[in-house]
Amino acid sequence: MLADLHCHPATWSFQKLRNSKNDVTPRNSQWHIWNISRTKKDERKIKKGKRASYAQSDFKLLSKGDVRLVFASLYPIEKGFFMGNRAKGINANIIGGVLNNFLLNLPDWLRKGLSVVLKPVSVVASVLVNNEGQVRDFLQKMVMKTHKARINFFQSDPYDYYKELELENEFYNSFKKLDPTGDEATEILKYDIATSGNQIDPIIIANQVAVVLTMEGFHSIALQFKQGTNDYLELVPEAELKRRIQQLKDWGLFFVTFSHHFSNHLVGHAHSLPLILMEIANPEPLMNKGFECSVPGIPVDYGKKWIRELLSISESHGNVPALGRRVLIDVKHMSAVSRKEYYNSIVKPYNEKNVTDKIPVIASHCGYYGPGGESLHLVIQKANGEKDDSFHKKGFYQWNINLCDEDIEVITETGGLIGISLDQRILGEKPDAKTTEIEYWVMVMARNIIGMVYAAKGRGIANPENVWKCFTIGSDYDGLIDPGNSFPRAEELKEFGPALLIYLTTNPVIQKILPDIFLAGNPFTPAQVVEMICFKNAHDFTITHFK
Repeated sequence: MLADLHCHPATWSFQKLRNSKNDVTPRNSQWHIWNISRTKKDERKIKKGKRASYAQSDFKLLSKGDVRLVFASLYPIEKGFFMGNRAKGINANIIGGVLNNFLLNLPDWLRKGLSVVLKPVSVVASVLVNNEGQVRDFLQKMVMKTHKARINFFQSDPYDYYKELELENEFYNSFKKLDPTGDEATEILKYDIATSGNQIDPIIIANQVAVVLTMEGFHSIALQFKQGTNDYLELVPEAELKRRIQQLKDWGLFFVTFSHHFSNHLVGHAHSLPLILMEIANPEPLMNKGFECSVPGIPVDYGKKWIRELLSISESHGNVPALGRRVLIDVKHMSAVSRKEYYNSIVKPYNEKNVTDKIPVIASHCGYYGPGGESLHLVIQKANGEKDDSFHKKGFYQWNINLCDEDIEVITETGGLIGISLDQRILGEKPDAKTTEIEYWVMVMARNIIGMVYAAKGRGIANPENVWKCFTIGSDYDGLIDPGNSFPRAEELKEFGPALLIYLTTNPVIQKILPDIFLAGNPFTPAQVVEMICFKNAHDFTITHFK
């Protein structure tokens, strides 16, 4: 049995049917969440280890993979993906981005030289795609596999993040407890939505999938359309934002991934997009910054107010029951600057004052930063120099979107959770990693986990063995990732646990370092550790903290 801390099971069903003839109303037989048919082309992409342009985590795939605890992330797609990069315009280095995308193994100087030589081509490409025109629409359709009407809707004035969030929440709730339909319906489990931890076990015992709703990106409720601004967005009024947070609590959301790929006007997000997307979209406002709200008349750290509102705590670090249930904060996508400030100004002061009611830190779909990331300070110093080929020779992706040693310390000491992403780049693998050998991809995931174990040990915390209680899977399936080739979809995840156990108990290198990585005082065997990573850690954490 498995848990997945971060995935998007409705991506293909909800996103592909919105703004089509089979839209939300009226309902019809095609409008469902259980499974999406695959084409022969999809099958070839899966076998060749291509980037996912196929369903990864619909409920048929989750059922076949024995993923019984699913943290389904609601996510209104950010407008910035579809509006071009007006800041760069015709000066966008599109050819450089293309070279990085397809020829990353060439020396950096050669790729730069080629991009200079081919600059006239970049200018023409910029004219064609750095806008909202037909060529841009075609490119989005090819890359994101989204139909033209949907793309035009994202670009339009009526596209409203919060309305889209409400529709997606309603979509999940519309099919809970219902008998599945479509291909192989008899192999698909029903699902139900848990709105507290004590509902999870009864759902699973009833042979259903337990779904816990989360939300990716505070932009989903904090921003609204405004013509004439650089990103066509502005903050909603304070009273409305407060109402929306209460709505999330009433829906029963467990945690919120506060930042995402573009500015939410409140807190800095980590660099997350490769060069090609940096040139044709504009995520640079607030990228790699901290709490820096720049709206006149609003405090610069205005974002902290809303984090406290979600957590139901006061500015003086007290618990405020009147604010309702606690919605936890997921630090994935927050910049290293923002994470440091969040830990130091909110998490640590509150936990020191409330030792029996600690705020745990969640990082829902991450990898390990690796050597040179012993502290957030060191990572912050290097953040603005991150490149597409910032891979460490030992196999780690050194962008500040990944977790450094200081993050591991805070998460371990607060009893938090670390979801190990299945995205190749986040795990430290270059785009040329084409093998489908399961042993290789288990090693890649284990490499990140073991790196974090050593980080916990190196930080000198009191009980570093507790880091083993923090790991789980956070696949990011259907988040348009390039998954590890042995685990392209949720269906294949059932192979992960047995393969990880074999790796931990038979690999010669692991046998040599086993005393180091299991740490003094660790009461867990390799078999228990595998069970914890696959299911128990996420399950027990949710039972404890989802009230």
